[in-house]
Amino acid sequence: MEKFPRSYRFSVGDRLVGRTLDTLEALVESAYAADKRGLQEQATRGVNSLRFLLRLSLDLKLLSADSHEFASGKLEEIGRMAQGSRAPAGTFPAATGRCWYGNPNRARFRLLRFATASSTMR
Repeated sequence: MEKFPRSYRFSVGDRLVGRTLDTLEALVESAYAADKRGLQEQATRGVNSLRFLLRLSLDLKLLSADSHEFASGKLEEIGRMAQGSRAPAGTFPAATGRCWYGNPNRARFRLLRFATASSTMR
């Protein structure tokens, strides 16, 4: 985000970083909460907000097409993991243990890698 032009660094850049941290926080809290549904829905909303912010960054030419493609791919994976862990028992492979998408620890790890990579993108 430090490579964003000054006029966008404190608006789009800060929102990208803030939403990423909020989403990460929701995923971490959902791993330890008794009622995970609300926190996982919050994480899913955060992922959707990040998708829009990434698209805006691409449209404003703040990110290259390659950086946008990389970040979008990682964000899509994180979104699948967050939604997969909300699936009712027996209706999604995550519930049977055959798929790692439902593992909140794995989602947090991917989001941390995304946050680290997004801070150095351009």
